[in-house]
Amino acid sequence: VFMAADNTNGKKGRFFIEKGARLIIDGATITSDKIRCPEAEFEGIRIDGDNNSNQVIGANQLIANQGLLEMSNGAMLDNAKYAITFGADGTWDTFGGVVQANDATIKATRRAVAFMSYPGINSSYFNRCTFEYAGDFTAGKLPLVTLWANDGVKFYGCTFTDNTNRNIYSEYGNSGIFSMDAVYQ
Repeated sequence: VFMAADNTNGKKGRFFIEKGARLIIDGATITSDKIRCPEAEFEGIRIDGDNNSNQVIGANQLIANQGLLEMSNGAMLDNAKYAITFGADGTWDTFGGVVQANDATIKATRRAVAFMSYPGINSSYFNRCTFEYAGDFTAGKLPLVTLWANDGVKFYGCTFTDNTNRNIYSEYGNSGIFSMDAVYQ
């Protein structure tokens, strides 16, 4: 699926990228409609994958057993609760999805990206991206990006920002990247 126009979600909007599928967000913004639906909350994008398969991109720019999210040219995820997450609900072997982001912004009310355990080399990257807390919190802040048992994610020239003017303390919150058993650049 290719998106070059803005998309506004209703009350509990969420996108799912299935194994072998690709979502391209090229200069578009995905957000919730807080004006027409004040209780609207963009749940984010969930990328499905396979922990037992690699993330090598084929000639057709698809990864057979992994979902792929591409963001570029000012693409934005705005007002997302958990902007980008991995794996199918309730399963522990579907965390192999991939993100390739260039010049994109991810604004989240809780967490921007949550990488889960993946035993292979992760080919995800963020190039000149902005990670930012959105101003409408439903609970305490979490780190903008988390990596758990993940190897290979790359961050080049990225910015991590908190413009909310809310001083909410939590043990792991208010940080750009929090990791456990992870290797990244």
